[in-house]
Amino acid sequence: MPPREEFPTKGLEGAPSNDIGWYFGTPVPNTKGNVVCKLFGKVVKGGITRFKEHIAHKTGNVAPCPNVTAM
Repeated sequence: MPPREEFPTKGLEGAPSNDIGWYFGTPVPNTKGNVVCKLFGKVVKGGITRFKEHIAHKTGNVAPCPNVTAM
């Protein structure tokens, strides 16, 4: 198994926490729970957890990000 890539999460501009999901998305100003995907530009409603489902191609709640390859 290849080594896991480290993503810098500390000090990301506009990120409300150190969650890894903020590396791929940014919070929408003046809204609660909306995240814009940096890879696709889609606004995902439901917070960082649902946004990570978009990135991870987890089906059920959100559409998968077409700019992320499925493993």
